[in-house]
Amino acid sequence: MAENPPRGKTLADYNSDVQKRLAVLVDERPQAEIARLTGTSRTKVHRYLHGTTIPTTFAVSLVANLGV
Repeated sequence: MAENPPRGKTLADYNSDVQKRLAVLVDERPQAEIARLTGTSRTKVHRYLHGTTIPTTFAVSLVANLGV
C-alpha cells in the first residue's frame, strides 16, 4: 500500500521541487541533451523549467535516465 505524502506538502510543492532540480540539471547539461535523454522536446523542457506542470512520465524519465 502506498504511503500518503507528508502533511502540508502539496502536489504543487512536489512539482516545484522537481522544477528546482531540473534547473540544476540545466546548469550541468544543455536542455537539448536533457530532452534527448528523457524522450521529449527541448521546448517542453523549457516549459517545465518555467512553470508548466511536469508530467509523471517526464519525472520518471529524469529518474531513469539522469539519476534525479
